[in-house]
Amino acid sequence: MTLTRRLTLALIVTLPTLAAGLSTTTAHAGESYANVGVPGVMLGYAHTVNSQWGLRGDVATLGSLNRQFTESGITYQGTIKAQRLVLFADYFPMQGGFRLSTGLTFNRTRLSLKSQFDGTTPVTVGSQTLVPTAADYFNAELKFPRVMPYLGVGWGHQAREQGLGFVADLGVMIGKAKLTTTQNVVANHPGVVTQADVDAQTQKLRDDVGDIRFIPQLSVGVSYRY
Repeated sequence: MTLTRRLTLALIVTLPTLAAGLSTTTAHAGESYANVGVPGVMLGYAHTVNSQWGLRGDVATLGSLNRQFTESGITYQGTIKAQRLVLFADYFPMQGGFRLSTGLTFNRTRLSLKSQFDGTTPVTVGSQTLVPTAADYFNAELKFPRVMPYLGVGWGHQAREQGLGFVADLGVMIGKAKLTTTQNVVANHPGVVTQADVDAQTQKLRDDVGDIRFIPQLSVGVSYRY
């Protein structure tokens, strides 16, 4: 069993148990918060259960980002889309602002790469060099798991007086991205490009961008405690 699955299963078992146990204690005030950073803009609600524990949830979106870049000798138009829902359990070991956070994220995060062939620029696919037409394509998609565990540290959301506060998070969502490719260069250039060339090019792309095993979170924001 992979580390990601072990962490996910452990969190699935632990979070409901923790929530049930903490719900028997005296509840303190909650707060709303907004963060900006990676992975985007976040809006959430935090509930402080006691001086050491809190529960929290937020939604985040990066929207859609586009940029052009070259990977493994092929120019791509890249589009990154990311949305996330996360449930946190926060532990305040010093009963102050510093906390340790763990949680489960539910994601829709992917990177789409569309080749930009112009009919005049030669490219190398595997071991073969050709001049693809504008109708040719060698596209790829990098997709993260829908459910990923989260581990991190942060500041804020502790029990305190009513009013504005500062919050910050530094952590990672853990999960290996999956890379898939689609192409028509074998069919459009028979005898020039083979499936072995496509497989070799796919492996180059996987080595360049397809071995990502986590998504970072680095964000700061403000909160308001009721």
